[in-house]
Amino acid sequence: MPKITLKKLHSILIAGHVGSGKTHLAKKLAKKINCLRIDKDIIDDSFTTSRLSNLYQSAARPYIHKIMYNLAESNLSDNTSVIIDAPYTKAEKYLNNPTWLKLIKNIAKKHKATIKLIWCTADNKTRQHRILKRNHERDQERKDQFKRYVGAGHLIPIPFKHLLFDSTKDSLNKVIKFLAD
Repeated sequence: MPKITLKKLHSILIAGHVGSGKTHLAKKLAKKINCLRIDKDIIDDSFTTSRLSNLYQSAARPYIHKIMYNLAESNLSDNTSVIIDAPYTKAEKYLNNPTWLKLIKNIAKKHKATIKLIWCTADNKTRQHRILKRNHERDQERKDQFKRYVGAGHLIPIPFKHLLFDSTKDSLNKVIKFLAD
């Protein structure tokens, strides 16, 4: 089946808390539309599977988003839409941070791309089940401290045109329609 080409160039942010279905949706969407998928976890895992380690916190973390946005900008400059699969759950660092917002908006503006955000949700029981089922090494900390992640299920203010996507019941067609508008 041929891929769908969106009428406009897009920078699509797929966000949400751990286990909410971000990566599953990003993979399904990338198979459906002409775009490049950038997965933060893949970049993270190139450094370490421990998100709490000193190595990650001091050496890797400061560069992870820079790598993602450089990849996004490079592909947007080639007229290729991008999907960025990352949590964006720390409002003070991302969605409510004027410096971050300016960066994201400038990248899109420079390439005349439309920014759209899809916020994935799922109930806490489903999120925990997904973390346990997928059995990634990086999830060990999440399994051990799930109560910390359960409390992180709330929605934060979103400063872009966005879609709330319940990964337990919404369809990919809902996302395609949102992107086509």
